[in-house]
Amino acid sequence: MVLFTLATGVVSYNFISSAALPERANLPHNLPPNEAFLGQEIDRCSGALSVRNKSNQWVPVPRGKWVVVDVAIDGNGYWYWKCGGSSEKSRGVPNYRQRVKRLKIQHSINDRKITWQCFDLL
Repeated sequence: MVLFTLATGVVSYNFISSAALPERANLPHNLPPNEAFLGQEIDRCSGALSVRNKSNQWVPVPRGKWVVVDVAIDGNGYWYWKCGGSSEKSRGVPNYRQRVKRLKIQHSINDRKITWQCFDLL
């Protein structure tokens, strides 16, 4: 991702190069104006998948469907999830991990793959 910063007086503006943004077709939903796509992470899970939301409730993620979960990350940028009876945690890359507030998640029907699309809420 390419990030440009323009400083004017006491205000700075951050711009992301359009070449660095993912194709909209690769996103599970059209982006509402209050979402900023941060990046995508991949994990694996062979059991039933659930993700802890910002209200500390476990949200099931059925295979083959996109599920949107607003999450609260801890001080190190981790969100929490379960694979079967196993407790897990994941986080994004350092340049955006502290900004993740929403996940769009898909658990593959063909294999163990979990796709985490990470978003900030503006």
